[in-house]
Amino acid sequence: MQQTTIKIKGLDCASCAEKIEKTLLREKGIESVSVHIGSEKVEVAFDSSSISQKRIERSIEALGYEVVRNGSPAGPDISAFWRMGFVLF
Repeated sequence: MQQTTIKIKGLDCASCAEKIEKTLLREKGIESVSVHIGSEKVEVAFDSSSISQKRIERSIEALGYEVVRNGSPAGPDISAFWRMGFVLF
């Protein structure tokens, strides 16, 4: 069992947290998920032989949230627009 904490940009409401939690818990190998709205973090316990941290991060990004990685450049927060279906050019 491995545990990780993932920083997410754009996590601002209970329904966002619930969407992330439900999505991740459907993935094979995810044991538990705890979403912290105030700190914009997700704690995940998972079986690394079944799922990788990279795959977990991609699942979160597929929902329209930005995973903040070390060295990520700070840019405008467009995640809310992405989740609402707006396309920016």
